[in-house]
Amino acid sequence: MKNAIIYRTPKGWPESAVRMSEAIKHLAFAPCHPSAPESFGFVLPAGHAEGFAHRIGSQIVLTLQTETKILPKSVVARAVADLAAKIEEREGRTIGRKERKELSEVVTADLLPRAFTTLSRISAYLFPDDGRLVIDTASQKKANDFVEILLHIAPDNDIKPFQTNNRPADGMTEWLQGEAPDSLTIDDECTLVRDDDENPTVKYLHHSLDGEDIADHLACGKRPTQLAVTCNDRASFVITDKLHIKRFVLHDVVALEIGEQETMADRFDAEMALHAGEMKIAIDAIEEALGGPVREAA
Repeated sequence: MKNAIIYRTPKGWPESAVRMSEAIKHLAFAPCHPSAPESFGFVLPAGHAEGFAHRIGSQIVLTLQTETKILPKSVVARAVADLAAKIEEREGRTIGRKERKELSEVVTADLLPRAFTTLSRISAYLFPDDGRLVIDTASQKKANDFVEILLHIAPDNDIKPFQTNNRPADGMTEWLQGEAPDSLTIDDECTLVRDDDENPTVKYLHHSLDGEDIADHLACGKRPTQLAVTCNDRASFVITDKLHIKRFVLHDVVALEIGEQETMADRFDAEMALHAGEMKIAIDAIEEALGGPVREAA
């Protein structure tokens, strides 16, 4: 688990990995139809998984696979140009914009069955006890697509973005001003942006963040949009002003806790359980540092 876009889900959902597998088995992955540009569906999260939802410790893992046809726009454009030129020469007329668009659709339909494909996978972790969904991606669009699929089977379609009572940018500003919680240590990377028409931006990388220059930028209205931190000296990552987590890395001493495992399946489960457990601790720490979950109106 390297990234995390987080959502809130109904606590206690799903009741079990078995029930979740049953709920999504009709959404199993199938290869792209020759005329389709894309296909997606659930696959086994691990070779030893007994269903599309795999329980590891207290969390349930799902994996969504997408197959996408590779059809560059330049290839389509060249084929359309060649076809348009033949028609113009044969019929002695000029092809207009509307007809070119129609030709583009014809060419695309003809090329799709012969296009190469690429496969990609995204895993998501459900924490029923905490009412959280963590999607391992840095792409908001991919996370939204994953959630859109799950909304069809979620109780009352109740999956919401992860929000805290205090604004992340305000909280990270306080941390940079020396008020970081005990569980979080400020590292050496951040991005500061002032919210105005020009959006002046300053990026620090491998740079101490406790100097006067940081204080000056904060004083003139810049706010952190990304900040590198370490949680409990066990995991380091970048947190954004949208409460996304990027580049989540366990420290070596933590990774050693996996120990020796008898089989590859056991090692897979142990690694996933350790990463998910440390991710949960980090999310809990962030939520507490930012005033707890957002208070919704009654």
